[in-house]
Order: sequence, then structure tokens, then C-alpha cells
Amino acid sequence: MKTTTKLGLGAALLAATLATPATLRAQTAGPTAGQVEVDALRARASEESESRDGFLEASLLFRRAATLQGDRPEAVEDLVRAATLAYYAGREGDAVDDLDRAAETALEWGDVLTAAEAWLDAAWVSWKRGDTEDAAAFATRAERLSHSPLIQREERRAILSRLSDLDR
Repeated sequence: MKTTTKLGLGAALLAATLATPATLRAQTAGPTAGQVEVDALRARASEESESRDGFLEASLLFRRAATLQGDRPEAVEDLVRAATLAYYAGREGDAVDDLDRAAETALEWGDVLTAAEAWLDAAWVSWKRGDTEDAAAFATRAERLSHSPLIQREERRAILSRLSDLDR
């Protein structure tokens, strides 16, 4: 009887030990409450962005999704979407702010190309709205990043080509 009890207890412990990693994976693999909210905001923003009348609201929703993510790299895409929609909603200042924040966040995570592209877009929007000082500052940041060893030759050419289109 003692042998059966020891074997039964050992088997139970073994089963519990083997099941624990799967249980932990299942618990951590599911979305967090914050991620559920971000996903819901993105879904609403996508719906709103289907009509021109919803561009401003969609921009606000994407910006909120980015804010909830903090400085995580996933926030960059939401900020760029917010900026694009803000621009088309006539909120150029918000677009520039979103693009600048996207560039800073991308750069913090080592995504030099995305940072350069976001600053190029911020330079273009600033230039279009007559803010040549900000346009020059953003263009300079993008130009400096174009010299990074992380930027490929073709990417560098594209950045420099876009820079030449700006009347700095």
C-alpha cells in the first residue's frame, strides 16, 4: 500500500510539474486587459477612418491606443496612423506632434529607418503649413539618421531623395 501511495503521489507531482508550464503559457499568452482595450480602440478607429467625417475621431482613437501602449514599439504604428488621419482631418499640428513622437519611440527601440521616415513626414507637414523652422529641424534629424550603418544604401537614397524635395 505504501508503494502504491508513493507511486500515486509521485505521478501526481510529475503531472502537476509537467502541466504547470502549459498552464503558465496559457495564462500569459492571452491578451491583457490593456491589450484588449488597445485592440478595441484600433477596431473603432479603423471603422471611423472609413469615411472622411470620421478621420478626426479615428485619429484620436489611434492616438489613445498609442498612449495606452506607452513607449512600446507597437505604439509607433498607431502614432503614424493617428498622424495621417489628423493631417487629412486638417489638424496638421497634431500630425506633426504624432510623427515626432513616433520617430522618438522608434529611435528608442533602434528602428532607425522608421524614425527617419517619421521625421521626414513631420518635416513635409511642417513645410506644407509654412513652419520652415520645424521643417528644417525634422529634416536635419532624418538626414543624420540616413548616415546610420543600420540604413541600407537604397533606404539612404530614398531618404536623401525625399530630403531634396523639401525646400529647406
